[in-house]
Amino acid sequence: MSELRDLLRRAERDLQRGPRGAEHSDPARLWRELVELRERAAHTEDEPRLIGAARQLAERAAGVAAGPAVSAETLVGTIASAILAPSMHNSQPWRFAVGTGRIEVRLDPERRLPVADPDGVAARIACGAALHNLRLAFPVRLGRAADVAALPDPADPELLAVVRPGVARPAAPREQALHAAIARRHSNRYPFRDDLPVDPALHATLTEAARTRGCWLDLVVEPATRRMLGELITDADRVLRADPAYEQEVSRWIRRDAGATDGIPGRAAGPRPEPGDLLPGRDYGGAPRRPDRGFEPAPLVAVLGGPGEHPADQVAVGEALQAVLLAGTDAGLAASLYSQALEVPEARSRLRRMSGRLGSPYLVLRIGYPSRPMFATPRRPVPDVTDLL
Repeated sequence: MSELRDLLRRAERDLQRGPRGAEHSDPARLWRELVELRERAAHTEDEPRLIGAARQLAERAAGVAAGPAVSAETLVGTIASAILAPSMHNSQPWRFAVGTGRIEVRLDPERRLPVADPDGVAARIACGAALHNLRLAFPVRLGRAADVAALPDPADPELLAVVRPGVARPAAPREQALHAAIARRHSNRYPFRDDLPVDPALHATLTEAARTRGCWLDLVVEPATRRMLGELITDADRVLRADPAYEQEVSRWIRRDAGATDGIPGRAAGPRPEPGDLLPGRDYGGAPRRPDRGFEPAPLVAVLGGPGEHPADQVAVGEALQAVLLAGTDAGLAASLYSQALEVPEARSRLRRMSGRLGSPYLVLRIGYPSRPMFATPRRPVPDVTDLL
């Protein structure tokens, strides 16, 4: 489907959802504009001026469907949920531009990781996770559905999504539970309980959470496949740690200051990685582990993937990641994230061959029940990541 036809269909859908006023009402004017644009579209290709007019019509039609406008001040309240999303090194590579009736989720180029993430893939995944939190915050905090337009402007690649208040509706019980899990979700870099395997009944819950965002989660339960995956991550980690620039970049995100608002503090760093770990974690300066506190020998491991390599696919993977993490948190689980294969092209190719999936693998997760209390990593205050339009 061409971009022009997609915009016109969106406008028609939203106008159908909106009120039907008198002839002089705004919806009636928009219906007439839609008819005129369709007539013009029937005789031309997707030329820029026509696409621009269709984009403006779609935005105005979305406002009609949404009902009363929501002020920027009210919308800012939802960003407290968005910023609790995970990100590599807790770098928080997002900004939010907020105006009446809209939140723009934007990639912050100043917080990109030039060594580990030169193409911004991990940053887009992190912003996608923040976007998923907004999807939950809108019905819970505002009583409105979240209408999301992903990557709406090809000329502005840092604009990853626009979120607008949709139709008024109460939050579903499942949305309320998952929104409550946002503040309880923390990356767990410590060993999980090895006396309590993940309930097999939860496997379908986790895989379905990824599917709801158009992505896939493959659970690795065969010991031989788990060992192969561990070897792949270990090889990728070895390549990364051989690069002094990579080691320096990681060290810049280690935080010793109690007042830090980003990065990885000591209490969330996990134990220092050791040779022989099935899945090597990053060395964030954690303490050496006790001899009796090794990692569980047979963890539940999963590979998260998406439909392709387009930036929109990477945003979707971020949404799927957060959906899986919140579903797990709601069930009492925690997870560690391993992105080394994403950062080493040869390892990514091996992971793609190993998965045998259509689409692209992005992340490896270790999932289990926490063996100790988890600690939150810090976040920048909402005003520091928000711009008012």
